[in-house]
Amino acid sequence: MNKNSHTDLLAIGYVLLGLMGIGYVSPPQANAAVEENQDSSSPFPARMRGVNCPINGFDVDVETTIARFATWGVNTLRINFSHDGHARRGVVADPPTEVNPLAPYRRNIETLNEILKACKKHNIGVILCASTIYGRKLDYFWKETEGLENRNHLMALWDALAPLYKDNPTVIAFELLNEPNFKKGNEHLWREQMLPQTLAVVRKHTKTKWVVVGPGPWGFMQPYKSEFKPLADPRIIYTYHFYSPHCYTHQGIRHYKRDKDYPGTYREFPNPKLPVRDWSIESIRKDALIAKSFCDRYNVRMLVGEFGVVRWAPNGDKYLADCIQVFEEMGFDWLFHSPGGWNGWNPTFNADDPESRDVYGGKNTDKLKVLLKGWQLNRP
Repeated sequence: MNKNSHTDLLAIGYVLLGLMGIGYVSPPQANAAVEENQDSSSPFPARMRGVNCPINGFDVDVETTIARFATWGVNTLRINFSHDGHARRGVVADPPTEVNPLAPYRRNIETLNEILKACKKHNIGVILCASTIYGRKLDYFWKETEGLENRNHLMALWDALAPLYKDNPTVIAFELLNEPNFKKGNEHLWREQMLPQTLAVVRKHTKTKWVVVGPGPWGFMQPYKSEFKPLADPRIIYTYHFYSPHCYTHQGIRHYKRDKDYPGTYREFPNPKLPVRDWSIESIRKDALIAKSFCDRYNVRMLVGEFGVVRWAPNGDKYLADCIQVFEEMGFDWLFHSPGGWNGWNPTFNADDPESRDVYGGKNTDKLKVLLKGWQLNRP
């Protein structure tokens, strides 16, 4: 069987699986209360307050990183799980095969198992999130000539990962895809096709593991206003990512100038067609209410799976404190990005420390103090 024939058969199989009963529901209730649905064998926290890290964003000794998170009070770790070649200079991931669909992830599977062992020891729950999957090119993920193969890679990954970790109580949830993206005009493909198809693959292996899903593009919360609907599945947690305003939180990255303060008045993105807005705790609260209305309408749980600000942004500690205050007001779970990987987000480094992929800077910065205060809410 040639490569294209195998891809076509995979596509047909996964599409048919996606049509087998994973649908949408109408208000007023999509989920029963989280407390009623909890599996008593899982260490699922009443509120998740933790961190987000890439799979290769840990000390050489993984235990050192996880132990540090535990001393901070972190109770949840979201892992952006990618293929072995992602963010590793000179490393090329092996291609997947019919016999071994996890071949591109061999090295990272070993790291994941070390992380899970350490997290079990320190009572930290793990959300396993598919991120840079083999074959994924974010700018062209929904390009017609490439999209079908990439969708198959995602579903094949979960077809292999789900049976490996479905009974591991440290893995408290699977997240189907980090920040779904698509070309303009194809916004419906994620929520109407790929999301339910991928969920069906996971549910083929486990009916009880919690699954995290969110809208595209890039995990923005705006689709929760109307077009994104909850799935007819009682063990779903909904998510969005929050980096607004991007001109502030991402300043110094690529084309974002280092010239914004918080609170302040400027555009969300460096696009002159966008309106100028006031940015403060009130704007954070106004945006969060979009997700909160979705939660209230459908009685579901909301996770802010990523939020953060580059460490050199002025008054970043104030921004983080305002975000956490609003998330707590809304009853949202929240995970900070990120004390691992590229250290531009890392609160253990000072603003003027050199950029690197070092994991720990050893500095007790004002940003870290704000986060520690938030994580201490996990303490009994």
